[in-house]
Amino acid sequence: MLDLNKAKHILEVACGTCRLLPLTVNLKAPETTYLATDLTQSMVDAAQKRLKANLEKAGVKDSLEEWTKKNNITIKAANGEEPIESPHKFDRIIANLVLMATEDPLKMMRNLSSMAEEGCLFGVTIWGNKELSNFMTLIPEAMKAKGLMQGPPPRTPFHLYGKLG
Repeated sequence: MLDLNKAKHILEVACGTCRLLPLTVNLKAPETTYLATDLTQSMVDAAQKRLKANLEKAGVKDSLEEWTKKNNITIKAANGEEPIESPHKFDRIIANLVLMATEDPLKMMRNLSSMAEEGCLFGVTIWGNKELSNFMTLIPEAMKAKGLMQGPPPRTPFHLYGKLG
């Protein structure tokens, strides 16, 4: 799929609390750079807190700073719809469950494409079929049933389903 073991520079936009990072770090080569970003500093702080707890739980002796440096990982706040400062282009870009949440998904994809090396592999996921995603419909449906929300939400997490080919 993404052949992370062959990657030189990986960008993950909207990393959230870095749930994906512990999996991907073991798939990439040690010299491969990994830039994980999320929109706000508070989310980056939450990601770092989660990673630190995971390292301690796994018995890793390195501090978070030592571990990220040793593994060529940077975690920072950045908006995927805007250029992200980097000394190089990326040959792997991961955008997991973010396009449907952006103001302008096409703008984000254009921006990410501008940061991609020729031949870059993209890993993009979106919420799919509404009927198969009860988790994302439970709260709006409960609010509607209690009269707390009238009409559909302005835009659902499913608005891209069927539009990306």
